[in-house]
Amino acid sequence: MACESDVYVGAAVYFDEVISGPTMMSDWPNLTSVISLDANNSTILAKNALANAWETSHVVGIVESKSSATLCNVRIMGKTTDLYLGLDLTKDYYLSHITPGLIVMGENAPKTGVLVRIGRALSQRSLFVSIGERVDRL
Repeated sequence: MACESDVYVGAAVYFDEVISGPTMMSDWPNLTSVISLDANNSTILAKNALANAWETSHVVGIVESKSSATLCNVRIMGKTTDLYLGLDLTKDYYLSHITPGLIVMGENAPKTGVLVRIGRALSQRSLFVSIGERVDRL
């Protein structure tokens, strides 16, 4: 999937639709008739999530790998590969409201902004992704 170049492995991401412009009739050279046309060229792009606003806190998953600067694989649910170091098995992890894409332990979860549970540590290196409901703490 397409992702912004600053997205990193282990980051919590949301998907955003990027519209690159209107679709023109010349894009369909074999089309013989059109009943209605209202379309745009668009791409779904993974972006680092951040718990400081409703728009940027809609986490859909964790980046597990990047094959290039702008292509990444996103885990939506379940056990991640070994992406992290030193996770605490007794803690839930939440989206940071300070650093884009970062997950933080429960006691470091945002006191203001949007609270988003990302998952629970399965080991010191992997997380079970189970994204919770967003709670607005504004």
